Amino acid sequence: MSGASVFFKPEYLRLVLDNQTFMFNYHSGVDATHPYSSRWYQWIVDARPILYYLHSPGDGTKSAFGAFLNPALCWGGLIAMLYMITLATVRRDKKAAFILVGWLAQLVPWMFVQRITFEYHYFPCVVFLVLAMCRVFSVSLIKEPESLRRICGYTALCLLLFAMFYPVLTGVPVSNGYSNGFLRWIPNAWPF
Repeated sequence: MSGASVFFKPEYLRLVLDNQTFMFNYHSGVDATHPYSSRWYQWIVDARPILYYLHSPGDGTKSAFGAFLNPALCWGGLIAMLYMITLATVRRDKKAAFILVGWLAQLVPWMFVQRITFEYHYFPCVVFLVLAMCRVFSVSLIKEPESLRRICGYTALCLLLFAMFYPVLTGVPVSNGYSNGFLRWIPNAWPF
């Protein structure tokens, strides 16, 4: 069997159905807890990152490795996504509608999942957050050409935050003061 006709063979369709059934049964039956689990409404504001590794050797340093979004992109992207709603509904902007539908297609199914979930389930939405920011930039530049300075400032902020959170993205040791003071923006939620 080769070519497109393979997709219409009864054996292939049975395999696809069996795999979907297995995945549904597995995920609907998961009954577990985890200290870094989170729900979809926490993802959109980066409220509960995942901590994969934490080591404090006792010399005043800490090494941590976590998974989370750049706060400027996460929060700015959420605001941009709200603007996509306005552009798509009021102005009938097809690009904004595409971005909004893509984001919702990635997020909405997770709203109905009852099993344990984690922030990394939101990571596919990052593509649409970036696209939403780009659409905001595009509309802004058309309306106000001088907005380029703000756009560059926002981009610089994203790069700065990436550099500042780099230790938590890689496990590079930093002082406890830096980790506990700067990296823990949301106490009792951000575990770095």
